[in-house]
Amino acid sequence: MQEHQEFDYEEAAEERRQALKSAAEAKEIGRATLETLARQKESLERSEAIAEENIYIMDKSIRVLRGMTWSGWVANIFSKDVEPPEASGKHSKTADASSSFPQMCSERSKYSCIANKSALSFEQSCMHINMMRWSFSFLS
Repeated sequence: MQEHQEFDYEEAAEERRQALKSAAEAKEIGRATLETLARQKESLERSEAIAEENIYIMDKSIRVLRGMTWSGWVANIFSKDVEPPEASGKHSKTADASSSFPQMCSERSKYSCIANKSALSFEQSCMHINMMRWSFSFLS
């Protein structure tokens, strides 16, 4: 009463072709997903670098504005200066902050670097003006 089933080679070959086709489609979908993720990662890193640069510019501007009063000028003397963001946009603890500003300018847009340098020279000018005001106030 045991029936003997014959193995259908054509059906097995068709199932094999379907499995290979499905595997190729899955591989292609995976490759496309990885490419999309790589583009999104680059975009997020650029956005993070821009956000860090904007935070730096805002903090530097706040310091300059605070330095326009004699009490703010004194506070700026005794407080730590604002550090520029790292050039790579990554958070590495070993990067030298003093060398990151020139690297940042060479890697970022020309106009933002001009703005950063202008902000620095503007802050220096304000500090000199405040020092002169402070010294003249003692002479008066």
